[in-house]
Amino acid sequence: MRNIRRAVAFLESCADNQTMVVICDHDMALGAAIGHRHGTWRLNDRGLRTILRTVEREAAAQRLRPTRGSDFLAWWEASRKASFRVVPESHEGLDLSKVGVVWQEAV
Repeated sequence: MRNIRRAVAFLESCADNQTMVVICDHDMALGAAIGHRHGTWRLNDRGLRTILRTVEREAAAQRLRPTRGSDFLAWWEASRKASFRVVPESHEGLDLSKVGVVWQEAV
């Protein structure tokens, strides 16, 4: 139940901060989780319902905007063309970094 509460808190935080959240199938979500062994996952209906209710509530309040899988794939493919250039700087005694986005040209 602790992980469910963490997932709900994460969803609410994404809604608060207008950031992206991706809900995906268990292999994508748990396959990268610490300690996950493929094939050992078991559906937790109560936890899944809790998470999906949170998403539904946040979307109804227009704090999260659902998107189609094809739109997400288009975003993901476009984001792979971006890289970041970090240039260390000092300003008024503070060590800062200037970050720039570099887009690859289509081949």
